[in-house]
Amino acid sequence: MKSKETRSLLILLLTAAIWGLAFSAQRDAAGSLSPFTMGAWRYVIGTAVLAPIALLSDLRAGRRWQRELKRAFKPGVLIGLILLAASTLQQKGVELTSAGHAGFLTALYVVLVPILGRLFFGKTTSLGTWLALLLSVPALYLLCGTEEGFSLSAGDFYILLCAVFWALHILFTDRFAGDVSPMWLCAVQFGCCGLLCLLCSAALEGQRLSDVLPVLWQILYVGVF
Repeated sequence: MKSKETRSLLILLLTAAIWGLAFSAQRDAAGSLSPFTMGAWRYVIGTAVLAPIALLSDLRAGRRWQRELKRAFKPGVLIGLILLAASTLQQKGVELTSAGHAGFLTALYVVLVPILGRLFFGKTTSLGTWLALLLSVPALYLLCGTEEGFSLSAGDFYILLCAVFWALHILFTDRFAGDVSPMWLCAVQFGCCGLLCLLCSAALEGQRLSDVLPVLWQILYVGVF
């Protein structure tokens, strides 16, 4: 395997580890913060961390950061709206179900990506993917089933719905990441999502700064990493 491919796989593995640990942080924060408030802090911090890195990267490479930002703006806003739906539904679901349920049900986006990709983007779907979809159904039963039979809680339903939006998020990111700066694409979508979450939080949730302090480390984890 080429060194570039190996590095890419290791980066994705690290991403999966960071992503998986985030469920515990989100679960802890859910006891103090409402979904929009959590999203506001998470993505405003994410924007504050990533935008300077994108700027410095462009300056070091001799690129015009204004041009790179402008090119990434429209697709970034579009993906940011999808991110808003995905992350808010996920945070709401985490409030109402376990971190294990949330992690597994969200991971169903892995199956949904090729299916939605075939439906909306004309991507080919292999037989193995369809078999994986069939296998995920009994796996879902084993996770969520009880002695009384199969059941999905309200939290599980929110998580399943968020998995659809995470799948769309990946597909649209795949569509634009090769055409614009990936860093600015992320920074713009984080900024868009954070701003909208902030507005929704102020209008609908009315939480105070004192609510944030008990879960400050959890917010910093999901915001920075």
